[in-house]
This record gives sequence, C-alpha cells and structure tokens, in this order.
Amino acid sequence: MKVYFSFFLTMVSVILIGMVYSCNKEQYNYLDKTKTGKEIQETENRLEKVFNMYLGLFSNRVQARSEQSPLYRSQELISVPIWPKRGDEYWLYVCWLQENLPDDLLSQEVWHFKKKDRETLEIIMYDLPNKDKYVNDWKKKEPLAGLTSEDLIYNEGCTALVTRDEQNKFTITGTPCRRDLSDIIKFIEIHGVITPDSIILYNKMLDGNKKALFAYKKGLHFERQPKIFPKYLDMDG
Repeated sequence: MKVYFSFFLTMVSVILIGMVYSCNKEQYNYLDKTKTGKEIQETENRLEKVFNMYLGLFSNRVQARSEQSPLYRSQELISVPIWPKRGDEYWLYVCWLQENLPDDLLSQEVWHFKKKDRETLEIIMYDLPNKDKYVNDWKKKEPLAGLTSEDLIYNEGCTALVTRDEQNKFTITGTPCRRDLSDIIKFIEIHGVITPDSIILYNKMLDGNKKALFAYKKGLHFERQPKIFPKYLDMDG
C-alpha cells in the first residue's frame, strides 16, 4: 500500500511539473534580454555595462516601507532593450509606474546611449508619439516594433551625461528636460547614481518656468529584481 501511495504521489508531481512547464514555455519573459547584476559587473565595455545597468525591473519597495512621505511611495522602473537590428546601437524603452499599476504608467520614454568622449557617455531621451498605444509594449518580444527613431520626439534639454565614479558605479547628470508629467510638472532634471544592482534617483521636478517644485532629496532607491519569473509575467506578451 505504501509503495502504491508513493508511486501515486510521484506521478501527481510529474504531471504538475509538466503542466507548469507547458504553461511557462508559452509565456514570454520580458526580462529575457536583460542581464543579472553579476553579469553586468563582469562586463568590460563601458557603454555596454552602463546600458545594461539600466535594463531590468527595479523597485523601491524596501525604501517605501520606512518612508512617511508620499513622494517615496512604492514605485517601479521597467526597462527593456529595443530595435536589436540597429546593430551596435544601444536603445531602450523605459517605463516608470506606481507599484501594481502597470497599465497606468507615470511616464514612458526611449533612451539612446552613445559614447561622447573617452570618459563620458551620453543619453538622449525621447518622448513617444501616441503614448497610450504603447502602454504594454514592454511585455512584448519586440517592443515598439512599429516605431523608428525618426518617429520619436526630442524635447528641449533631454540629454544627460554619465561619468564613472568607480569600476561599477556611475553618475548621471541632466539638465531640465521638457516633460508634461502633470498640470504643473513640465520639466524634469535627472540626477542619479547607478550600479549593477541599483538605481538611485535624486530628480528635480520643475514648473513651466523651470522653477523647482520638489526634489527627491533622499533619493528614490530602486533595487534590481530577479529576472526569473518576474512580476507581471503573463500570456499577453
């Protein structure tokens, strides 16, 4: 009887594992083309390293638990590479959202990473046309496949510089970049520190006259999340 029961449990386990595997192999993992923190640390090419530092799913959930200010409520960043057929060019699609609200993005942009000189990298940040059309594109195998670089919108000041502090630590510095984030927030000034496993942003939000409305003085501390079975994985991609 014990032998039969053990055999029965084994067969049930095999069936369940098979069902899970069958379902999962039909799902597309939107983080499939991103790297782990360890892989990024081992990357020698500086442009490739910084580009991959920005790719992935990031959350400030840990910080939000201990903060009282609504500025530091739980938020997420999702960044995925786009347009691989452009050869050696580095383009990504980045979304900023409140936790658990992936269909109501706070912002979505395309960033182009380039080498400016021997010590400095440049990020050119573009707006999207018809943004509502692309809200869920980060889930797809080929995000923004229907767009080209010529379709993107470049606004005043939307270029940032990246410099190295240490082997795996970089600083990003921007100027007021035109972004209609709300009725009063019209510009955003990016400042931050990036490592293979984190993005810390000290961004300033400005009005139409480029006067500061508020800033993330403590920094938004985004931590890299695991790429295996990530949050929001579903069958829609």
